[in-house]
Amino acid sequence: MFKSIYHYTHLDAARLILNDGYLRISQWELDNNVEHPALWLSLHPHWESTATKMVMNEKGIPHQLSFEEQWTSIGCIRFVIPFEQIQIISWDQYKAIMQPDSLGLLEAMEQVGLQSGANPSDWYASLEDISLEKVIACQIWTGLEWMDIEFNEESMNHKKNVA
Repeated sequence: MFKSIYHYTHLDAARLILNDGYLRISQWELDNNVEHPALWLSLHPHWESTATKMVMNEKGIPHQLSFEEQWTSIGCIRFVIPFEQIQIISWDQYKAIMQPDSLGLLEAMEQVGLQSGANPSDWYASLEDISLEKVIACQIWTGLEWMDIEFNEESMNHKKNVA
C-alpha cells in the first residue's frame, strides 16, 4: 500500500496544531453542520492544491493563492503520517457514507478540486482527530524541498523562507 499520507497547511495553523497536540477535524465543517466532518489528508507528495488558501485582495475580491504565493506569504507546512497507522477513508468511501442530499455539495467540491489541479483519488478523510504522536515528521517548504523541522513552537516562529 502507500507509505505516507500528508496533512498540508500553513504556518499559523501549524502553530495551533503544535500547541494543541492534534490534527483536528475541520472547524468549518463542524461550524456548518457537515454530516460527517473530517480531517483532510492527501497522498499527493508535493502539495495538495485544495490546501492553498483563498484571500481577499485590496478590492475585497477573493483570490486563490498559487503555491508560490502561499509559500512566500503564509508558508507551506505538512505533517507526515504513516498511511497504515491511522484510520482513514478514501474520497469515494466518504461520498458513500453521505446522505443523497449532500452529494451536490461533494460534487461541487470535487469540481473545484479538479479545476485547481487536484486529484480526488489522493483525498482521504479521518473522521476523528489525529494525535501528533502518530506524526512522523513536520516539514516546511524551503522553496526547493520539504525540510524536516522540530515539533515545537520555536521552530514555527522562525522565518518562513528558510532557503
